[in-house]
Amino acid sequence: MPADAKLQQVAEAVCAARKLTLGREVGSGAFKHAFEVRLADGTARALKVYRRAGADARTQREVDAITRCSHPGIARFELIETWKDGADEYVYSLEEF
Repeated sequence: MPADAKLQQVAEAVCAARKLTLGREVGSGAFKHAFEVRLADGTARALKVYRRAGADARTQREVDAITRCSHPGIARFELIETWKDGADEYVYSLEEF
């Protein structure tokens, strides 16, 4: 299965488990895919599924920096967790959209 299709599948599984509604893909890059999702009350959030499991140095710096920030122009992280899919492990985050 191509990596992009796998990240879509992981996003679908995370949404099902967290009772989120998966919307459109809003971006992708070298490290992650981002999707618009909706909470039960209809509030939009961004779900980001990272291509590699574990926190490499760059990902860890990004997480550390964003969790320290408090500014109206910067999306706030709500959670960052891992998702196991068989032997594979992915990191995903949920944040303001």
